[in-house]
Amino acid sequence: MSCKRAVVVGAGVVGLVSAFILRKQGFDVTIIDSEAEPGGLLRSIKTDFGAFDYGTHVASSSGIDELDDFMFNHANGELKQFDTGHSASFYDGRLSSISPFVNLSEREDAMVLSYSLLEQQGKNTSPKNLETLYRNHYGDLIFEKVIRPIVLKYFGCPAHQLSPACFSFFDLNRVLAFNPSISEQLKQLDDYNCRIGYHHASSGAAKYYPKQGGIGRWYLLLLDKLKSQGVKVLTGCQCKNFEQDRDNSIKSISTSQGMLDTDLLVWSVPSAFLARYLNSTSAPERPVFRNTALFHFAFDKPLLTDAYYINVHEPEFLSGRVTVYQNLTDDNDVYRVTVEALNEEGYDFQASIDHVIKELNTMGIIDHRHHCLYQNCVEIKNGFPVLSAKGHANQIAYNEHLTASYPNLVLVGRGSGKGFFMADLLIQAAELIKGRLV
Repeated sequence: MSCKRAVVVGAGVVGLVSAFILRKQGFDVTIIDSEAEPGGLLRSIKTDFGAFDYGTHVASSSGIDELDDFMFNHANGELKQFDTGHSASFYDGRLSSISPFVNLSEREDAMVLSYSLLEQQGKNTSPKNLETLYRNHYGDLIFEKVIRPIVLKYFGCPAHQLSPACFSFFDLNRVLAFNPSISEQLKQLDDYNCRIGYHHASSGAAKYYPKQGGIGRWYLLLLDKLKSQGVKVLTGCQCKNFEQDRDNSIKSISTSQGMLDTDLLVWSVPSAFLARYLNSTSAPERPVFRNTALFHFAFDKPLLTDAYYINVHEPEFLSGRVTVYQNLTDDNDVYRVTVEALNEEGYDFQASIDHVIKELNTMGIIDHRHHCLYQNCVEIKNGFPVLSAKGHANQIAYNEHLTASYPNLVLVGRGSGKGFFMADLLIQAAELIKGRLV
């Protein structure tokens, strides 16, 4: 390209990483975001009792040197690094401090469930929905007794309606079974390594979290670094329409803040929004979203766990995932926790604050000695997408149509249909953009 100009739509972390890759390739980059305060779920709210995040977000190393240098090499040393993530789960009335996976080993029928896993061998072959995938993975017994009710809790619909892409959500891709010694031996075999977890925290990719200010501080560090490299960031900026060349390349974007010429458009928000600008009639329907609430609490005493997050797999509990800040950050004048919850539209989250505190007590995260110093419930509209089997397949087909039809369009982020988890999406964004430039 003789004149290298790129526009990145969406200023989430995937958009920022996309802008970094493009800047490294010599592009003049402009990021636009419709929100006045960008960052999405990588924001933190500041209170007199410290920072609270919009969910559990711990940044992980990508394994790509230039990308990791951008994300984590900050001269002021504001990030805390740890290689072993201490995560936990609550299931069957017990807090398991050794793993985020569902712990079957303490159920009354633990041996029956565990040995049923030995009958499951081989790879899953192109399942059409999440139920088929889980049945192939765990067998009918574990699916019916364990997985089915947990899926219903989190997604609000049965597994047969969901896409196989939901497989790893909420760490439901493995379970704890048998005892530690037998599990260690079984994990040497591929057929069982993919189905069971270790009975202890295991080291992996380096992880990072800000020493102060919550995960939103990391986002702001990245944003400031891009601006120092000459990337322009326009917030509160809405797209109006596109102008295209004869080959369907998008050559300019009309926005609420003026016209932007571009040689490459990187789209990091849901691809369905492109239909209004490209005169497309084949756009898939937007996914159904579950309403999300974040319950923020501060207590006067240390919380009774060393986990940095806890999956609450108990089907009857409102609590879904618990973030324990004292184990992530050095900023611990008070002891903060965020509880994520998912439910249907119209559910009264505000009336459930005391109920969530009782669940924290039942889980053993607090006890009668803890006094709540701060409480707040923040509701997030369209907080969690429910990926239906049909809808997700349609999205992937639509995205393939877009990238084939518009030569200078790159789809990244969750809306690309190529992933959900932050670490995977960042690597994919880097690979897709570099591939488009070849």
